[in-house]
Amino acid sequence: MDEYNKPCIIIVIKNPELEVLRQILAGIEEEGMLAEVINSKGLDYLNETHNVSRISRLGIGIGVFGSRVILHYNKLRENNPIKDAIIYGSDLKGARSIGNNAARLYKVMPLKDE
Repeated sequence: MDEYNKPCIIIVIKNPELEVLRQILAGIEEEGMLAEVINSKGLDYLNETHNVSRISRLGIGIGVFGSRVILHYNKLRENNPIKDAIIYGSDLKGARSIGNNAARLYKVMPLKDE
């Protein structure tokens, strides 16, 4: 995973709810940031999301595993993500808010309410 040199938020996925993923990406883009999507290689989703936050040059990782979404920051402990929630495709605002907040975390801006 060392090939991720561009400054971006890394999103690791496994069978993602596609509308949730689309809205997260849209939220990141709204904030003027880039994202890269990679496929999951394991089953420990919390660990995998924390690991991508550690390899991201921005220090931010998101995991989308079905309808489970995890937002992690590399300075936090693995078992203490910023967000770990179930978000369905019908919750467009909640999914987009996670993308917005991931970008805002890097920009040191206040996080948006969902």
